[in-house]
Amino acid sequence: MIFFKVISKGLITISNGTLVNFLKEFSKKATNTINNLKYNLLNEEIMYTDETSNNKWYIRNYSNPNTVVYMSYNRRGHKQIEVHDILTKYIGGLMHDHDTTMYKYGQSNYECLIHLGRYFEELIQNIPEITWAKEMKKLLFETYYQRKELISQNIHEFTTNQIQTIEQRYDELLLLAKTENKNISSSFYKEKSIKLMKRCKKYKENHLAYIHNFNVPFDNNLSERDLRIIKIKSKISGGFRNETGAKTYCDAISIIKTAIKRKINPYETISSIFNCKELFAC
Repeated sequence: MIFFKVISKGLITISNGTLVNFLKEFSKKATNTINNLKYNLLNEEIMYTDETSNNKWYIRNYSNPNTVVYMSYNRRGHKQIEVHDILTKYIGGLMHDHDTTMYKYGQSNYECLIHLGRYFEELIQNIPEITWAKEMKKLLFETYYQRKELISQNIHEFTTNQIQTIEQRYDELLLLAKTENKNISSSFYKEKSIKLMKRCKKYKENHLAYIHNFNVPFDNNLSERDLRIIKIKSKISGGFRNETGAKTYCDAISIIKTAIKRKINPYETISSIFNCKELFAC
């Protein structure tokens, strides 16, 4: 029932039994269309991904600005993800929220710096005796705003000197962190600061990819928006009862959300699927 409530903004409600049958039939007829969506994702330079837990089920989105596919699994790990048959074939760049599982896939990995910024903010608010976290957050965000300004001027790259300056400042702040961490009085936050420093050192290339290639996004907010509809279902109905329920819901929402992204009437899309039409072939 939540399916129709969400897409109709509360105007349509049906019984749960009718909905289950509807979704099963829809999913069966949507197989080729779902494959077309996967093909679109695999042929784009950047893919955004994240996951949300839904009681016993995890739902992962695979997204770009005009396409999204949702896939379900009941436990984390490479084995479950590879059943989806998306990441194993993908050779572009993956944007995620420091999901280390993703580093096995794609040609490149990029980390959401909005997500990283929250970790800096925790240190800023709780460890007044350090400055490195505040300065690192400032560096990343100011560089992002500089990039936006350049793009508005139809300039699509930093100069070599600008890149070297940014990277040098990043390294200087890591050295500062190493010094400042010695003086943190709280063992709890000292451990957090050291852990974040090590993370920034290890994933420097992934954090700074956006200064080398202006096509690389600064954040993974697209995934957050695409997962919102899954989180709504979880809050209202408590999740999925079985694997079939999770899969059929994901198939339906994949097609409807993609239609909305492409400014196509979702009701016409549903009708076309039931009339055995294959959609989104290109």
